[in-house]
Amino acid sequence: MVRAYEPLYTVKEAAKILRVNTSAVYRLLNEKQLIGLRLGSIKIRGADLEKFIRNIIISSFRRRSARRITVC
Repeated sequence: MVRAYEPLYTVKEAAKILRVNTSAVYRLLNEKQLIGLRLGSIKIRGADLEKFIRNIIISSFRRRSARRITVC
């Protein structure tokens, strides 16, 4: 999980936290779903990573809840 005292993560570290490969993280950055900073190499703020994870959990919950609704 994201460590509060770790303000910046590399793409490789973010990929490890998200349990995806680095290509997926670069895709998320290119699609503006995840915010990155170019400081020599791309870095991702811990707060932005937490926000991304929170949004994924919420949207996943909404999709599952919407599937359960049946109209008679």
